[in-house]
Amino acid sequence: MKTQTWIPAAAILFLLVAQLACNLPSPEEPSPAATLDALYTQSAQTLQAMGTQAAQTSAVSLPSITPTALPTSTFVPGFLSPTPIAPLKTNTPFSRCDWAEFVADVTYPDGSKLGRGESFTKIWRLKNIGTCPWTSDYAVVFVSGDAMNAPAATSLPGSVNPGQTVDIQVALTSPATDGSYRADFKLRNASGLLFGVGNAATTSFWASIKVSGASYASYSFVANYCDAEWSNNKKDLPCPGVDGDNDGYVQKIDSAKLENGSPANAPGLLTYPRDVNNGSIRGVYPALPVKSGDHFRAFVQCRQNTSGCNVLFRLDYQIGNSAVKNLGQWNEAYEGKYYPVDVDLSSLAGSKVKFILSVLANGSPSKDFAIWIDPRITSQGNAQAQLAILPFMAAESGSVTSGGAVNNAAIATGDSLSDEGVEAFLSFDLSGIPAHATLQAATLKLIGGGNVRGAPFSALGCLRAFIHPYGTLDAGDFVAPGATGAFAFWCSDAELSANFSHPALVAALQASLGNPRFRFRLQFRDTLTNSDATIDDVLIASPVILTVAYIVP
Repeated sequence: MKTQTWIPAAAILFLLVAQLACNLPSPEEPSPAATLDALYTQSAQTLQAMGTQAAQTSAVSLPSITPTALPTSTFVPGFLSPTPIAPLKTNTPFSRCDWAEFVADVTYPDGSKLGRGESFTKIWRLKNIGTCPWTSDYAVVFVSGDAMNAPAATSLPGSVNPGQTVDIQVALTSPATDGSYRADFKLRNASGLLFGVGNAATTSFWASIKVSGASYASYSFVANYCDAEWSNNKKDLPCPGVDGDNDGYVQKIDSAKLENGSPANAPGLLTYPRDVNNGSIRGVYPALPVKSGDHFRAFVQCRQNTSGCNVLFRLDYQIGNSAVKNLGQWNEAYEGKYYPVDVDLSSLAGSKVKFILSVLANGSPSKDFAIWIDPRITSQGNAQAQLAILPFMAAESGSVTSGGAVNNAAIATGDSLSDEGVEAFLSFDLSGIPAHATLQAATLKLIGGGNVRGAPFSALGCLRAFIHPYGTLDAGDFVAPGATGAFAFWCSDAELSANFSHPALVAALQASLGNPRFRFRLQFRDTLTNSDATIDDVLIASPVILTVAYIVP
């Protein structure tokens, strides 16, 4: 009889653990999970084989095993005791008593343009999105920025319940100087607490404006350039300078051109620094009074066709004998462009300031022809024009006939008893008007009464005035009928004694500034004579009055 073999379960478990231990994955194996899967498969096959072997022998009755109950776990308070899990919170609706929402700018949206010192009323539309009503004890208050003469507080017009909108208005005044300004406001509740708009009800709402007004050139650095003291930090320089001077030089340009070749329609200053490495030139101007709102303005560039130009423009200033301070500097190289300069001088208001224009070469000299185009100080408002009556120079005036006769005693225009054409020539002293003045208006009265002989207007047409910068009168000054370019005209006796005013007269005088005299010719343009052997003319006699209004930058 063969003996049956019984393999205890503990032995089987031991074999399984040993097999697993012998087949643990090494560090070099790329996939531990795949290796364990293979081991589990091998173990299962082993157990299956052992079970098959046992089944091939006769069955053995195993003793029944009664499981032993595990002891109940007891938690000691304060030691490894579980923490209770708090119940999940539900969302509670957010609420705020005082809270506003910006709806619209009813008046003066952001960036609105106003004049200087202009009164205006800003209106905002706000919505009450809080839970508390706004009463008349609530107010809008200024909190920061430019106050624009805002009141300390402006009460709300009435109650505004949650969900309602209201138009809130505040009386403001724009500042007196040009620029961009913003005034920030918030609401204040009955308890004196501030609130506003935004997610946290802390953001202000505001009035944002741009202020501008008329300005004029109160000082020209070009017209007064020889009032400045020019130097190159080594020696003083003459004014005007000499073209090509290696010590550096300054010259006035009456009609400057932009770097791209276009006309600048403005005068300029050519400032050429000393012809050495990092050479310089500077002009110190006499002290000028500065007012609030004054600006220094100019364009800076290199001269056209000066490839290699590379300079630094500087604007400095000095008050009294204090240290020189810088207001700005601008690098410029020749590249076909020009650049605007605008410096607010308001911080210097109330002081007499010496302005200093400087140009420095950046490194070695190379055609450093630096040009300030129309450097000037502009002031707010309209310039106060000065009035002047130009003296009539009777001794330098006279008449010339078509036959070549000159008469320095009688100043007449028309036709003569001998049927010759006659033209009058008038001279006025212009030396009292600065060459850099800007004319605002001009009037001309030819005679004080009816110095008209015959019927020149019906016989010869309208009388006209033409610029004629004559020297000593001679026969060559007579001009045949048909001339063009008149700046003044009269077509009746009555017009002669009235003040003639026209933009063409202003332009003619403006073009003559810088000359000691303003001289012009009077003639009946269309007809030389009516051939009736009578005098038909206008006899020019004092007082002849030429009045001009001008400003001087």
